[in-house]
Amino acid sequence: MAAQSKIILLTDSVIIDRMIISGLDKETCDILAVYTKDADFFDRIVEFEPDLVFIKAELSNSLGVEMCDRLRNNAVTKQVKIVFLSSNPNMREQALHRKVNRFLSLPFTPQDVKLAVEMVLTRKPIVLYTDDSDMMHHVVVPALKEEGYEVWEAWDGREAVELLDNVDGKVDLILSDVEMPTMTGHQLCRNVRSSFPYDIPFILLTSLDTEEAVMQGFEAGADDYLLKPVVMPELLARVGRWLSDRSRGAQRVVRPERILVVEDAQSIRTMSVKALTTQGFQVDEAEDGMAALPMLKQHEYDLLVTDFEMPRMDGLELCQKLRQGEAGRADLPIVFATSRTSKTDTVKMRSIGVQAVIAKPFGPDRVAAEVERVLAEVSMQRHRQMIQHFFPEQLLASTAGQQLMGTAGHNPDFADDQSRTVMAIRLVNFVTLAKNMKSLELVKQINQYLATVELVLENYDLPVEQVLGDRLFVSLSGLEAGTQRAVQVGASVLEAVEKLNKQAGYMLKVGIGLHVGHVIVGNVGLRGMGRQLSLLGEGMQVARAVCNAASDSGLFLSAAALKQIQGAEAKEIGPVLIQERSDSVVVSRISKFPEY
Repeated sequence: MAAQSKIILLTDSVIIDRMIISGLDKETCDILAVYTKDADFFDRIVEFEPDLVFIKAELSNSLGVEMCDRLRNNAVTKQVKIVFLSSNPNMREQALHRKVNRFLSLPFTPQDVKLAVEMVLTRKPIVLYTDDSDMMHHVVVPALKEEGYEVWEAWDGREAVELLDNVDGKVDLILSDVEMPTMTGHQLCRNVRSSFPYDIPFILLTSLDTEEAVMQGFEAGADDYLLKPVVMPELLARVGRWLSDRSRGAQRVVRPERILVVEDAQSIRTMSVKALTTQGFQVDEAEDGMAALPMLKQHEYDLLVTDFEMPRMDGLELCQKLRQGEAGRADLPIVFATSRTSKTDTVKMRSIGVQAVIAKPFGPDRVAAEVERVLAEVSMQRHRQMIQHFFPEQLLASTAGQQLMGTAGHNPDFADDQSRTVMAIRLVNFVTLAKNMKSLELVKQINQYLATVELVLENYDLPVEQVLGDRLFVSLSGLEAGTQRAVQVGASVLEAVEKLNKQAGYMLKVGIGLHVGHVIVGNVGLRGMGRQLSLLGEGMQVARAVCNAASDSGLFLSAAALKQIQGAEAKEIGPVLIQERSDSVVVSRISKFPEY
């Protein structure tokens, strides 16, 4: 906020004036209170030439909205900032219709006033527009000003550099033509990147649409480009997005998805990484397939973006190795970004199961949008697989089932009562491990244990449905076949963890509890994180209690689960209290697994 901002208080209330003043910095604000009972009050406002006016909805001799109109219709005050005060929230729409800049509810605090003033008096974003065409200046500059930007103009790159030197490069965005006399847009971009420490968004405007021309722009350090003739709504949208991303800065929400970008062209790789990082993704980069393969083995990625033609190992070979299981994630979603778009090359890429192909040249918006689309499709597919896991094929073939499948991405309220075999898996000796191990080693062992269990479940085509504390929950059909299969799964988990113990020298003890009973399959979740099908109810509580009975590695069953197992030998270990209820469940431990 500039020093000595001129502020008018038009409230007709000494008390409210004092409330406002308590939130203002008196050293940087020149404050004048006026009252509508005075005949010359409006002349005093005009003479003062305020930067900001506080207006109360109800005044002694007028209405606040009428005063807003009067200010907007006066040549001196038509651009003044207005903060509108009212205790009636219904006044907000009327006030905004009068183009007020901020609505403040009564009563308010000094901090509310301070924030409102900071919001409305912060300087306009500065856009430096550079183009040698007078016609383009006449078209672009008024549109930018209409959007509320302060626009500085230059007619070639050298003039732009001189202007930037005078302000130490402190502009918010540079919009530049490419082909200009004296200094081109590419040269201007390189100069900006080498001369100023600030990360100024730089957008190139060009009629050159070849891949080579686009690469030259990104190699020069540009963040984005637009093809001429300019479509003004698209230009304004791009400028707005880059300025919005810059203003959010470190406050940007970090998304959980991790993406690997593989590209040998440094300029395109940098552009793609920046575009995805701007959207909040966690992004790693590699220069070719040879560098990417060990990264894929080491880290858990949610999506791969790769070029086709690269030295040492091209994208096609990398993806073939990925699909063959060399990196441990054969189903990783893949997006190809390539100039190889012939029918033959497209067939090669599609044959290895890629989710999308982006043709070069492309801009940052395109790669970000394609990644968003593929991840959304993957998420919806997983949701549908979860639905198929919970519901029989006969139901899904019905009209109701098709409606349920169709709403997978819309997260409606949904619940269904079912009888299911619930499996709860936990580390029996977790507390002991935590006491006796360093934190990093503990986390390493836990992650290896979870990866081992997850791999077993994947082999049986079973998703982990819930994670509660140190427990994993999985469910199968409540029929005998489902319970018998659950015993097979449990035996495989115990065997896999024991193998891990021998190979790594660990002492992990896994207790598995099985119960057959009533559960509710419901679409549950926080609004901001999305809903997913989950298990609720009595069956979960009993399975948890059965799992809690484990004091050593083994498979433990409730009486209801044991009743459905044939060919197994089990030893009863007694009743176990169900924490959420006042009763108990009889638990047995399998001493000899059935042969399948």
